[in-house]
Amino acid sequence: MYKIFKLLSTLIVALFISGCSALVSTRSLPSTTLPNKNLHVNKKILAIPVYFKGFELNSDNIELKHYEGILQAEQFWIASPSDEQKLQLKESAITLINAGFVRELKAQGLDIENIDAAKPDDPEGFKLTGKINRIVIKTYGAGFGGFGSAGDYWECYLYLDKIEMTSFDGTQTYLLDKPATIYAKLNGSPIKLGSFLEGFIWMAKLADNPFTSLPQYYMNNIVHSPVEVAGRISARMFLQKLNDNIIK
Repeated sequence: MYKIFKLLSTLIVALFISGCSALVSTRSLPSTTLPNKNLHVNKKILAIPVYFKGFELNSDNIELKHYEGILQAEQFWIASPSDEQKLQLKESAITLINAGFVRELKAQGLDIENIDAAKPDDPEGFKLTGKINRIVIKTYGAGFGGFGSAGDYWECYLYLDKIEMTSFDGTQTYLLDKPATIYAKLNGSPIKLGSFLEGFIWMAKLADNPFTSLPQYYMNNIVHSPVEVAGRISARMFLQKLNDNIIK
């Protein structure tokens, strides 16, 4: 009985209070949804090709944090996801932020073309660029089979610097130059520990050797991402600014 109590106590300590707890929990916030919505886009913009260069962003601008336990304790270095898993999340974020942005622009009727196909001598063509200062991705695990869950969701904080659309002849520029912080949350963390049984096995190893028995994380396939949702929100913000400028 004492050994079982010791094992359970060790697991509780490891999952619930290791690391630093999240300062403000977002557990109760609803998942971000973007209902299909047809925005009013000026026909002038719909009639011309827009060449997208992609956001200025690299992996150095992306920060990842993982949390476990009911207190949502942040997991540091040796207890955090592997470097390979972190790299996969960062690379997917770079792809998904651009994909979400383009997806929304196309859904609103814009003719978005690859920048490599741009024709600088086209007086009606526009070049679209954007700059992101930073992206913070936070994943909240489900514990071992739900035991000690941090909420099982993930979220994105996108710190947008600006979006600019300029005609090739340089006569027209539409600019969203007010920095903005965009937030998106989706259920189902891509980073997870194993089943309750795996947790019990790890717990036993941890009791015998707490310094070498580390949890192993699994990486699920990324089907939907809050990063992509944040990209779509960015596109809607820019289109609203674009309409305001054209109408004036």
